[in-house]
Amino acid sequence: MERMTRSRRDAAPPAPGAPRALLRAAALRCPNCGAPWPGRGVIHLDPHCVRCGLALDRGEHDYFLGSYTLNLFVALLGAAAIAIASLVVPAHTVLIAAVGLPAIAALAAWLHPRSRMMWLAMDLQFRPLRAEDLISRREGGDAQS
Repeated sequence: MERMTRSRRDAAPPAPGAPRALLRAAALRCPNCGAPWPGRGVIHLDPHCVRCGLALDRGEHDYFLGSYTLNLFVALLGAAAIAIASLVVPAHTVLIAAVGLPAIAALAAWLHPRSRMMWLAMDLQFRPLRAEDLISRREGGDAQS
C-alpha cells in the first residue's frame, strides 16, 4: 500500500485539456501550470517553466521542428494572402508587396515564441506529461536541455 501511494505522489500531475493548454501557450504561459513563461528579448524563451519545471523541448534534439512547421505555415498563409491581394488589386502590387513582405517577417518573429509554446501544448496532448519532463526546483533545477 505504501509503495502504491509513493508512486502516485511521484507521478506528474495530469495535463490540462487541449483548449486550455493552447490558450495558455498563445499567451506565453506554461501549458501545464499556467505560470508566465520567462523569456529574454522578443523571441528567446527560457528552457524551463519557473513554477513547474516543464522543459520547453522535452529533451529531444529535433523538438523545434513542430514549432518551425507551425510558424512556416502561418508565414505561407501570409504570402498567399499577399499573392491573392496582388491579383485582386494589380494596380497596387508594388505597394502590397512593400508592406506585406516586411509584415510577414515581423509576424514570423512575433509568432516564434508562441509557436514553440503552442507546439509544446499540442505535444502534451499526444504524449502525456511524465515526471521526467519536469525539472525539480528543489534539486537545483538547472538540468541540461
